[in-house]
Amino acid sequence: NTAIRFPAADTFTVETGGSEALRVDSSQRLLVGTTSNQGSSRKLQVAATDSSSGMEAIRFTTSSSSAPSLTLSKSNSDTLNDNTLVDSGDSLGYVQFKAANGSGYNTAAQIVGQVDGTPGVNDMPGRLVLSTTADGASTPTERLRITSDGSVGIENTSPDQKLSVADSGYCGFELRSNRSTATDNIGGVHWKTLNTNVAYIQSLVDGSIRFRNTSSLLDRLRITAAGDVGIGVIDPECKLQVNGDLQVGDPNSPGTFINVVGAGVGQDFGIRFGGGSNNPETKFSILGNTNHGDMRFRFGGTEKFRIKSDGKFGFGTGGNVDERGHI
Repeated sequence: NTAIRFPAADTFTVETGGSEALRVDSSQRLLVGTTSNQGSSRKLQVAATDSSSGMEAIRFTTSSSSAPSLTLSKSNSDTLNDNTLVDSGDSLGYVQFKAANGSGYNTAAQIVGQVDGTPGVNDMPGRLVLSTTADGASTPTERLRITSDGSVGIENTSPDQKLSVADSGYCGFELRSNRSTATDNIGGVHWKTLNTNVAYIQSLVDGSIRFRNTSSLLDRLRITAAGDVGIGVIDPECKLQVNGDLQVGDPNSPGTFINVVGAGVGQDFGIRFGGGSNNPETKFSILGNTNHGDMRFRFGGTEKFRIKSDGKFGFGTGGNVDERGHI
């Protein structure tokens, strides 16, 4: 049941157990598990109808640095055993993933090793290029590359940073987590030196965002799920709450304004001092109203002084100002 046969011109086979195990055909292709070429020009073809269609390398050794290997090598020469120097940009080896399309095979994805710069003796800069084939296409397109300096480009063949992501349209970045508790941290961007924290931007499940810095990652700014902003405040009570001094404008760039704008009918707007948003009128406020151009000064929630839009003003009048300096 074991034989070496010559079933055709320039062809021989090896049989075991009465079945053909391998074949070398007239094109010097080694065929394992098949009696004919499977539409490929590759010198080694392995075929099967089960999971045995594969290759495995096992090394037995006590050395932790030794392991089986797959080596793909290229020389820039048509002569065997000639070590002619390759050129920058040369492809050195492919790992291709192909699928039957009904009449043949197309590449769905591939990994390519290439020369990434000017090579020389003991100097071989390299890059890896990962490509996939888009829906409706038959050939792969580069999607990601790792350059010789370790930079990663996604849809970018010349990344200037360690990670560069590009797109012809909208370009986004997604962080996703299975956490569901409102106060859970679901992800962020963390800046560090080799051993020290520098800064951190994090997002919580409830939609709030925190900005932190220093080696202790102290809270500096928060944006709540409601859109309130706190600077030095963990739980801001209004759209902007600042713990500390606030300066608007630059002494070298005059012409800075703070605009307080009201909306609606008969609605107050203005500036309040002290008390917080939960008890805003315990101190002092300067108010306007959308129904008129008067400016009102209130202390402890009670109006004490008013300047009307026509220039008249009064003290403690409750709005009944009929002359300048009415008391």
